[in-house]
Amino acid sequence: MRCLKIRTLHPLPVWSEILIAFTGVVSAALLFFFSKKSFLLLKFYLSTALLSIVLIFFNTHSLASDPDLAKGWLSIVSITILLVVLANLIRELKPVYTRYPVYFTYSPFIILASYPFILNTNSLIVLMNQILQGGALLITLLLYLTLFQKLGRHMVYFGGFLLLLITFLGYWFFSDSIASWMWHVTFASGTGCMTYGINELLNFLAQKES
Repeated sequence: MRCLKIRTLHPLPVWSEILIAFTGVVSAALLFFFSKKSFLLLKFYLSTALLSIVLIFFNTHSLASDPDLAKGWLSIVSITILLVVLANLIRELKPVYTRYPVYFTYSPFIILASYPFILNTNSLIVLMNQILQGGALLITLLLYLTLFQKLGRHMVYFGGFLLLLITFLGYWFFSDSIASWMWHVTFASGTGCMTYGINELLNFLAQKES
């Protein structure tokens, strides 16, 4: 099967590639080396999602025989893992006696099983990505509205949400009218801020359980 292009990414300038790679490495390091040694599995999931997202922006011709197919899979894998992380965060925020079974948090992986059936339908691929990415942004906003009074430096989290929202809108709806490097910058900045915010949330959960 051949995956149709989700969206044509203009060639990135070198500085843009370096910025995105640097953001991904620093964000992963923040999760593992500058926080409490807890929720290591969630941090591994987040790091995997970060790596998948970073690879989307790079030239994959040397890594895969079908770059469009590779980028399509990287996109759907990264958003699926992020949804799993968000589901786990919501579960951890609930009182112990009201938590749903942990295996429910892995239900987003059903998306990966269904993805091969729409590989040749570009409109469905676009729609699926828009719904999943928009849904993830909505969940992060709801988490912020629920917890901002309990999080230190909560404005960093909110700033990350706003930057990623701008990236989402710029990529899907205004890519023809703005320079691509603009949403590349907002993506990198938003990813860094949001990773910091999620790390603060994980630290809060660790304190709550201790």
